Parts: sequence; C-alpha cells; structure tokens
Amino acid sequence: MRSGVRRAFAAVLVIGSAAVSGCASGSGSTGPGAVVVGQMAFVMRQGWVNHIYLMGIDTAGTGLNPTRLTGDQEAENYPSWSPDGKRLAYQRDLNGAAIYIINADGSQLEQLTHFAAPYEAGDTNWSIDGKQIAFEYDINGKKQSDPNAHAEVWTMQADGSDQRSTGVECSDVGCAPRWQPT
Repeated sequence: MRSGVRRAFAAVLVIGSAAVSGCASGSGSTGPGAVVVGQMAFVMRQGWVNHIYLMGIDTAGTGLNPTRLTGDQEAENYPSWSPDGKRLAYQRDLNGAAIYIINADGSQLEQLTHFAAPYEAGDTNWSIDGKQIAFEYDINGKKQSDPNAHAEVWTMQADGSDQRSTGVECSDVGCAPRWQPT
C-alpha cells in the first residue's frame, strides 16, 4: 500500500480449479501435458513500479503464462480474490492510493474509494460471502515511512458504498484486516 519495504514483498494468492485470463489447461511452459489446477495473482516489480499479474499453476506447482492484469502506469499492490474467484480488489497509487476492483479477465475496472491525497486506502480482504471488503485507511495523511503514521480498519460494501471506519486504530506498518472464513 505504501512505498518502501512493503512494496518489495509480493502478494501471492491462489484459488483452485479455475483457469482464467489466458492460462487455460495445457497452455503452459511445462509441456503439452500441463494441467492448470489453480490461478494465482501476484505483484511483480517492473523498474521501480509494482504491477499485478496472473498465472496458472499446474499439478507440479509450476507457474504458467504470467500475464499482466492491467495496463495502468501507476503502482498496483495487494491483490485480493473475491470468494467466487471472478474479481480482484487491489490498491492502485494514483493521487494517493485507492482501492479498485477488476474482473479476473481484466475487464470492468472500477475505483471504489476516493480519498483525497495524501490519504491512502488499501490492503483489502473480501468477506466470505463476497458482500463486503475490509481495508486499511491511513489517517492523518502520513505515509508509512513516517514513524508517526497511523491507520484504521474500515469496511465497505463490495460495490464501494457504505464506507465506514470500525473506529479501531491499527499498526502503523500495515493493518492487514482479514475476515474470518466460515
């Protein structure tokens, strides 16, 4: 969600049994018998900017056909799969950092949060029913590199409506709010 150390780490998430976005069964680099058993979203740095990629994973655990999800020039971080595996929520750095959702095939990009810079939102997580998204909101407009930075846990509906603070401050190094699976 922010510059510095956290951007150096790749966010990697897997869903099983769905091959989408050009990672169809047998299309990988491990040979003609490769079978895609999962789809992974991850962040790869290009130059000094992170971007979100998707790839299939075969039965041997080998990554197949990494494909960039968007054409954005701004940094993208923290991809989070919707429970049905059809959409991803992620953070994009553009005039601050905002939360976006996009279909797994790269269509229907939509900005959900609209906080004025330098305020940021990111580090998303979907509720198990896919109806809500939890996220981190940086209060006081300070970047994570500032030792006095603080954040709060917020929630919103999956369409971006009803954004609200839980009233709980969290770590200044990233909240990582996560819904409990049931």
